[in-house]
Order: sequence, then C-alpha cells, then structure tokens
Amino acid sequence: VEILAAGRDSREPAVRRAALLALAQAHRSGDRAEAVLATADALLAEDPASREAFAAKAWALRRLGRGADLSRAADAILARLPDDPEVLGLASSSRLLLGDRDGAARGFRRLVETGRASAAVYNDGAWLELFRGGASAEALGWARRAVEAAPGDHAALNTLAAVYAELGRPAEARSVFLRSLDDGRPLESADWFVAGRIAEGFALPEAARAAYGRVKPDLVDGAEDPSGANVLARRRLALLGGGRAPASDAAAPAGSDRGSRKR
Repeated sequence: VEILAAGRDSREPAVRRAALLALAQAHRSGDRAEAVLATADALLAEDPASREAFAAKAWALRRLGRGADLSRAADAILARLPDDPEVLGLASSSRLLLGDRDGAARGFRRLVETGRASAAVYNDGAWLELFRGGASAEALGWARRAVEAAPGDHAALNTLAAVYAELGRPAEARSVFLRSLDDGRPLESADWFVAGRIAEGFALPEAARAAYGRVKPDLVDGAEDPSGANVLARRRLALLGGGRAPASDAAAPAGSDRGSRKR
C-alpha cells in the first residue's frame, strides 16, 4: 500500500491513475471503505467519467450505507456518460444491495428503455419484481428475454421458472425448472425456492415447506443479500403457516445462486 500511495503522487497522469486504481483495489481487499472512497474521489477528480473510479466509489458508499450519496455520484457520472449501461447497472445493483428495491427497479427499467440491456439486466429486473408485489406480464417478458439471450444460463432459467410459478402457471414453471438442471448440478438455494413455489402451485404445501426450509441466505460482504431467495422463501413460509424458516447459519457464498448480478 505504501508503494502504491507513493505512485499516486507521480507527475505522469497515466502512472498516477494506475496507482490510484491499484490502491483502491488494495483498500477494498482490506475492507477499508473510507479509504476506498477517498481514493475513488481522487480518481474522479482526475477523470470524472472514469467507470472504474465510479465502481470503487459505489462499492464504498454501499458499504458505508450512504444511499443518497450513491445516487448523487451516479447522477454526476451519468451527466457525462448518459444512459451508460455499465454505470446504470452498477448503480442499480448497489441500490439493491442497500435494500432500495424501488430505486434498483427504476434503474433496471431505465436500462431496458435504452435498448442496451444485457441478459443479466433482464434477469435481475425480472427477479426483482418478485419482491415488489409479485410477477407481471412485463416481468415474464424480461425473463424470457434473458433466456433468449443466454439459453443455457441456469440463473435466467431459474428466474423464468419463478415468474411462471408466481403467475400461477406451475406446469410451465416445472418444465423450465427442469431445463435449468440439465447440467446435473446440485440444487442451490434459488432452486429450492422455485421447487417450493412449484409445489405450492400443485397444491402440495408440505413439499413446499420442505423445499423452503432448504433455502439458505446469501451473504454479500458479510451481510444478508436483501434480494436473496431466502427472503422470498421466508415470505412464502409465513403465508403457508408453520414450518421451519430457512437456515441463517450456513450461508451460501455471495452470488452463488443468481449468478448474473454484478457485485
């Protein structure tokens, strides 16, 4: 870190920026959010349109729980890079991890409206709607777009199955769900959630409870992911009544289930 700190004082702009980026990464690896923020601000002072600097700043502000500052930082760089898909996607994912589901949804929608949304954005946007009052025809369209763009992606197939189940179409949900397991991989937490949702659709509440009980929380930087399948599983168990809440001790690794969301 000391060597990198010396490099940031170089008279050569390229050397200085490279040193600052490396320093930000070193601070992030050490979970030093305030130091990452200061370094990112120094980078943005040199290049206000730096996506790498914004990514570092977004991470730091999320870790510090400063949602309003994150929005201001996103607005500032988007003024220079209008509707930039990388910035919009990162800002939306960061808002989501801060628990701002409505803000994240607005960001994903804006990305879709630009016509430059990736399969991951369609997937994450559709998955997010499950937390915001349930699935819709629009969420189904987004989930289908994600699968069309990435036919073999198990996270996209899982989301499509979840949306079908939420819309009361368990047979279609089951068909898509089985496709998501074609590679023979073991079931993950998001899979158990979808299995439970399909069981509910076929009026099998005990099977649904058993599946939901196997959903484990995802951790992101040591905190529970507010968009994890376990949040949805807890809701379903509460509606079903009785049963065991999803385990909270042996958490799944960050991003192991959804796959597409960028951290």
